[in-house]
Amino acid sequence: HDLLVDMLPDALEKILSNLLTNAFKYTDDQQTICLSIDCNTLTDEVEISVTDTGQGISVADQQQIFERFTRLENTQANGYGKIPGIGIGLALVKALIIQHKGTITVHSEVAAGSTFKVTLPVSLAIPLAQSNGAQVNQALVLSKVDEIKLQQPLLANEPINLQDDQLPLILVVEDNAD
Repeated sequence: HDLLVDMLPDALEKILSNLLTNAFKYTDDQQTICLSIDCNTLTDEVEISVTDTGQGISVADQQQIFERFTRLENTQANGYGKIPGIGIGLALVKALIIQHKGTITVHSEVAAGSTFKVTLPVSLAIPLAQSNGAQVNQALVLSKVDEIKLQQPLLANEPINLQDDQLPLILVVEDNAD
C-alpha cells in the first residue's frame, strides 16, 4: 500500500538523513536502530519513527535540541570522543516538518535511547494513475514499511550481505570524516 505525502523528495531526504545520522552517531555498534513508517488512518497522517537504543537525551535537554546551534554537553560518539557538528540538523528537520504541516516529537531516556516521531498529513492529491490525465499536486509516494531493524550491527568497512532480498536496504551517507 502506497502513502502519498505533499512534500518535495529533497525535504524528506534531509529529514530522514539527519534523524538517521544522529541515531548512528549516538548509538554504539552493538545497539539497535529502527526506522518505521506507518499510516494512522484515524488522523490521516503518515508516521515516521527513528528509534535507537543509544545514549538517550535528558528531559531538560529535550526542550532545547530543536533550537539552532544547540550542542548538548557530555555527548560522546560511540566511545570515540566528541561528536562533530554545529547543532543545526534537528532545527532544520523541525523547520522542514512544520513547513509541510507536520509535527516532530522526541521521547528519550538517558542510557536507554531515543525515539523521534515525525507525523505528516496524508496527501489529498489524487494518485496520478487514477487522475485520468488531470493535473494533480506533486506528492511524494512512500512505500509502506512495517519496520526495519538492524539485527546485527553493521560496521562502516564491513561488506553488506545482499543475499536476503526480502529486507529493505537503506544507505546512509555521512560527510563527516569520522
